Amino acid sequence: MQLEVDGGDGWSALTRLWAAALNDVVVRHPTGEPVRLVLVDAECPVLRIQLDQQRDSRDPSNVFKRFIYSNVRLSYFPGVKLAREWLAAAWGGAMQHEALELVTVGGLKERPLDPHEPPFAYDRGLRDGMPTDLNPATLIQALAVVMPTDAAVALAHGDG
Repeated sequence: MQLEVDGGDGWSALTRLWAAALNDVVVRHPTGEPVRLVLVDAECPVLRIQLDQQRDSRDPSNVFKRFIYSNVRLSYFPGVKLAREWLAAAWGGAMQHEALELVTVGGLKERPLDPHEPPFAYDRGLRDGMPTDLNPATLIQALAVVMPTDAAVALAHGDG
């Protein structure tokens, strides 16, 4: 599904940069449910990553409508390549969260490592990958969800 931009015609400079970078990016969900990337125009735009519906992993008959993975405030623009690399890492982190939900003991209810239970340290894929505010520091944390931290730092500084 192609990027949607929510806002009038006079997008902010930051919204225009992010829209150009993410316009052709395709994000897929393992269930085949279309992933919607919605860029909300503002001086600091927000990227909403959502599904129109998502089945509950414990009770597949329960369907969540308009399931939002995250709203990320895009405080700066790291460049086209790095913006796309971040989104790939962020989605990889979200899928790590989904994978933790799919490992169960004796049925669908008991999870050896439930990403919804405290402490949330083992849900860093979703929380670090899709921070509430993307800035140079959280970009490195997000990339480090799928690679060693030194590789994330190198990418963020243009050395990767």
